[in-house]
Amino acid sequence: MSDYVASYVGARERISELARGAGEDELQLKVPACPDWTVRELVSHLVGVATDSVAGEIENLGNESWTTKHLEDRKGRSIDELIAEWEKAAVTLDAALADIHPALAGGLIGDVITHEHDLRGALDKPGARDMDLLELPIYTYVRWFGTRVKKAGLDPVEVESGDKSWIAGAGEAGPRVTADPFDLLRSLTGRRTRLEVKDLKWEGDPEPYLEVFSSYTYARSPLNE
Repeated sequence: MSDYVASYVGARERISELARGAGEDELQLKVPACPDWTVRELVSHLVGVATDSVAGEIENLGNESWTTKHLEDRKGRSIDELIAEWEKAAVTLDAALADIHPALAGGLIGDVITHEHDLRGALDKPGARDMDLLELPIYTYVRWFGTRVKKAGLDPVEVESGDKSWIAGAGEAGPRVTADPFDLLRSLTGRRTRLEVKDLKWEGDPEPYLEVFSSYTYARSPLNE
């Protein structure tokens, strides 16, 4: 579980550096992957997730009302104030990540790293795309993809990226999909269009899997990351 701690800490530090380095105009930019949010609001959401997780206020986890409250409660705060709140929550959250169920830890890490790349896209500062930084969130989202595959009654899918592979679903895999780590993560998290996911390297018919591939709705248009 120490890998979960290191992954979350690394993402938080990279995001904090990006946010602190952004000018006021950049903080007001809309985030292409989350078009309802500005850069500042995206950071507010991440801080809210950390604070609510520590406080145990997760009964509405993922609901629009939950995320809206993160933004409303932090209106007018400076980036330094937001990062200070995040670091305060992290004293407890970082330690908890070593002990909580891997599914919950993976969900938190998947969220923070997905939003790190949303932030990078808004600021035009790509980076942190190596497999060693993306493997844990990819693993989490492939597991969730596998759950949806099983519920849909589809054959398992072998998911490959670099020298890593996972089985999404139960049993012997039929189709195979291959992508580089960054594109795979972005495809699994609704940051690619349906057509872009279909155009990944598939061995077998991708069509039956397109309804369940992404954990979220597909992007409306390419992000051109």
